Amino acid sequence: MSTDHPEITYAGILLPLALPDFFTYAVPPELQSKLRPGQRVVVQFGKQRIYSGLVYKTEVKPPSNYSVKPILEQIDEIPVVTSKQFRLWEWMAEYYRCTLGEVMVAALPSALRLQSETVILLNTDQIIEPSQLTDREYMVWEALTIKQELSITEIGAVLSLKHVMPVIKNLLIKGVVKVREDLIDKYKPRYREFIRLGENTTDESLAKTIAALEKKAAKQLDLLLAFLHETRDAEQPVIARSLLLKKSGSDAAALNALLKKGILVKEQVEVDRIPEYNGNPVPLFALNAYQEQAYAEVKQAFSEKKVCLLHGVTSSGKTEVYLHLIRDTLASGRQVLYILPEIALTTQMIGRMQRVFGKQVKVYHSRFNDQERAEIWTQILADEQAGVGTLVIGARSALLLPFDNLGLLIVDEEHDASYKQVDPAPRYHARDAAVVLSGIHEASTLLGSATPSIESYFNAGSGKYSLVTLDKRFAELEMPEVFVIDMQDARKRKKATGSFSQVLVDHIRSCIQEKKQVILFQNRRGFAPFIECNQCKWVPHCLNCDVSLTYHKRKNELKCHYCGYTTPVA
Repeated sequence: MSTDHPEITYAGILLPLALPDFFTYAVPPELQSKLRPGQRVVVQFGKQRIYSGLVYKTEVKPPSNYSVKPILEQIDEIPVVTSKQFRLWEWMAEYYRCTLGEVMVAALPSALRLQSETVILLNTDQIIEPSQLTDREYMVWEALTIKQELSITEIGAVLSLKHVMPVIKNLLIKGVVKVREDLIDKYKPRYREFIRLGENTTDESLAKTIAALEKKAAKQLDLLLAFLHETRDAEQPVIARSLLLKKSGSDAAALNALLKKGILVKEQVEVDRIPEYNGNPVPLFALNAYQEQAYAEVKQAFSEKKVCLLHGVTSSGKTEVYLHLIRDTLASGRQVLYILPEIALTTQMIGRMQRVFGKQVKVYHSRFNDQERAEIWTQILADEQAGVGTLVIGARSALLLPFDNLGLLIVDEEHDASYKQVDPAPRYHARDAAVVLSGIHEASTLLGSATPSIESYFNAGSGKYSLVTLDKRFAELEMPEVFVIDMQDARKRKKATGSFSQVLVDHIRSCIQEKKQVILFQNRRGFAPFIECNQCKWVPHCLNCDVSLTYHKRKNELKCHYCGYTTPVA
């Protein structure tokens, strides 16, 4: 018996449900020395439902008021959730007033959350008289005689109905069918077929094969020669099946013939859904004097306080400072998390980071499907086991990945409102959660912005955070000139045309004459923020949000920009 993992008789299991606490389950004897926090296990919840839950606590006393159910199965040998993640989840549940189950649902990719699926079986213990069944019940019974079990979705397809539970309920009452709950594993590794030479194929036998194929199997010969040509410089003579067929111009029949003869061998290889960067990394650009000073000041700030606000004006080169800090952290073998407010910004940054750090870069955001997100999750766990430094770039959801050795968190454009999760729970702010996460890992957090949020600037000014300022633009570019125009005074002096001051009109004309472009930004959506009755001063409000409706003149409608409610103007 391993001394590292003492026997556990009861465990607290966290379920992906909006429930206030974990649930106690009995640990079977065969699992008592294997169970660790963060592993997934299969448990029954309620009379029939089966879930995959997370081992949350292993020192749990059995309840005195009811008998506990046993854990049905252990899914993972290695935990998929770290102890530091659990600490972050606990803080989020406490601070944002939600349940641990809701945090678990938000954090864990759905492909890793196994749930049960109801399966309908034919009751072979009962003799069925088809004449006692309705038409729809008969269709289900007939389908079950052909296929012994059907899912709810399949029964819906048989009946061409969305709601089939009334039919199933009647069949259960009549004893025609039985119900079973099966656990469905949503995550499936992706495999790809590769072709290699047979183990017993020698140069001599290969030469004889080519000579034989020249006489009677031209397509097989083309395929074999294409294989040899494409793999001539490879360390391992292996090629993807689809690529081989494309390069050779042959068909699957020719390939199958060579496979049958044992000249070539087919094998299934697990491949990544998200292709790795294959380019050669480029060296970092040298920092200019102002960037070098900011870089040194940030390093010094981290030695005094673990959170630093980098207030750098637009085009000052904050990203280059980030890159040098990331390089230092990865060189120490620790992980880096770089989060941005929008996926569009994430996409732009990926190429830039990959050109410098190559395969160390991982990407995680909501545009990935469930399978891709689960794959990134498992890759990060694997990198941690191997002691590989990893740079993760993503939006706010990347904060919930299974980090175990974070050294640096960078929150770019920290002022952006997109960092706030509005719905569903947990309604967390990624910037604030990043600061807490860095404390859990004893890591450093860098908040970067050209227009810092009020709260971050206050924290920096009050000494809670360090403050580093980068006020010079790259390549000595001048700051844009800003004019503040008093429109009331301009209208009194007859120096305004409608909503435009004379200064603005003159500058627009000057730009047009020079064949330059002009962009005017309007500070609101809609023609007017509200409309009101001239007689009673009534203002129409949203039925859902209780805010005034914005008037859109072009469509002649009122719209709520919070929930999307619209109504025509009478």
